[in-house]
Amino acid sequence: MRVGGKEPGSNATRGDFSYFIEHHLAAGVRLVTDWPRGIHSLVEEIARVNPTQSAQRSAGFFGRYLGPWCSETALRALMKSEVPLVLAKMDLAVKASSYSRLNINRRDNVVTRTEAMTALGIPVKTLWRLDGAGQAFIRKCDHRTGARLFDAAKLKRSFDTYRGAATTEDVAAALGLPTFVAPALADAGLVSRITDHDAVIMAGSRHLYDFASVEILRARLLAVGNTLQVSGVSIWKALEREFSPIAWSRTVSAILGGDLDASVTDPTAPPGEALRVRPAAVRDYRRKLGRLIVPEGNVCGKEAAKLLGANHVFVSEAVNAGVFQLSEPGRRFKIALRTLADFNAKYVLHSEVATRIGQSDSATKLWLSRSGVTPIRVCPKARIGRAKASNR
Repeated sequence: MRVGGKEPGSNATRGDFSYFIEHHLAAGVRLVTDWPRGIHSLVEEIARVNPTQSAQRSAGFFGRYLGPWCSETALRALMKSEVPLVLAKMDLAVKASSYSRLNINRRDNVVTRTEAMTALGIPVKTLWRLDGAGQAFIRKCDHRTGARLFDAAKLKRSFDTYRGAATTEDVAAALGLPTFVAPALADAGLVSRITDHDAVIMAGSRHLYDFASVEILRARLLAVGNTLQVSGVSIWKALEREFSPIAWSRTVSAILGGDLDASVTDPTAPPGEALRVRPAAVRDYRRKLGRLIVPEGNVCGKEAAKLLGANHVFVSEAVNAGVFQLSEPGRRFKIALRTLADFNAKYVLHSEVATRIGQSDSATKLWLSRSGVTPIRVCPKARIGRAKASNR
């Protein structure tokens, strides 16, 4: 029995017991006189000092009675009935195949990754995210085929929460608002955050929200819009070039509270697109909020274009021209909100000047030229000028 020393008989001839010491004799007496508690304590002691990926090797000397090569004897039958019970109680993270081969019946509240996939229907990619990080995760074997053990009750509870959750992208799609607004809506109590640690990890997102609360907010906004007839623009258009999530959430609260009138054009569309508000009323309300800090956060190119009142082609070409510094480069690049806010404070698009003065593109170009204002940067599809010069 290898208990803190070498395994008996490893360098001895058959029938030679000269290597026996007092510790070995005491262990043998305990095994025989205190069955089955004696074998349980011995196997536990061996497994603790002998961590391995094999269930048979974890049992040390007694593991030889578990292999298929061992003769069917009364001693083997006793060992096969007791040793797996000890290994099951310890929840050893050994090879996944060991559990099925040795017929180890673990505690009911512990499942392997394979069992979680089949019994609970959890995708393998979702389970991979929980490795070493989730609260439902118990332990794993370092070997690539080693079993990952999870607390079944915690895992099922977190997965059920995850299935009824919404990411920031889901919130934005359901409400028709920018993705960076979701945390501000939660801070205002308009939607509910999910605090389940493992559910958030499963989603691979920093923030997770209760989808039922998002649907309730959507229904409330559309219900408010059905009671009035207001001619105006969408919330998106009214808050164009607004990069503070607090301003967006306060505007939503004002619509719900009746401080801002709104009507709905298409009840099947998201509220951000379906509701119509008076732009002048929104501007007045925004002015009352005062200066709001633009937090750290990123938006994709399509969303950046919508916030600027431009198209995604302009944003892509502006990125290529070096106008925007990317916070996350790549095919699906991201631009920081503060970068957009700085751009908005310093520059104005040619199309925006044309809208302000009520002239065509060519007439605006001539008017700017006569006023001594020239573009500081020309992209293939857009001209950008300094805001102060255009305001003059």
